[in-house]
Amino acid sequence: MTSTMLFPAPAGSDRAQALAAEVGCAVGEFSPPFGHMKPALIGAVKGFSTALETFGGRFERRQRVYVFPSWPTLEAALRYVLDRRAAGAGGERAQAYVSADR
Repeated sequence: MTSTMLFPAPAGSDRAQALAAEVGCAVGEFSPPFGHMKPALIGAVKGFSTALETFGGRFERRQRVYVFPSWPTLEAALRYVLDRRAAGAGGERAQAYVSADR
């Protein structure tokens, strides 16, 4: 029987780790039964799983992680999620400010 494994993030993945921490997750390396190690996002992704899939993230049920084709792709997905959160939060704050002013 073949198995999958999850390893700690490698050296040089500091940017991805910092971005992941901002969304409440962590990164590591996923080792499929066959093939090369791939970057993985670990943690609760409720609310942005569709964005991860848009960037090529694939949910790996056994390890309960999102696996990406490359580190730059994972970083891009996390930046997108953070930008959308910032835009949404900014818009809500602006709307609340306008409502309070009336």
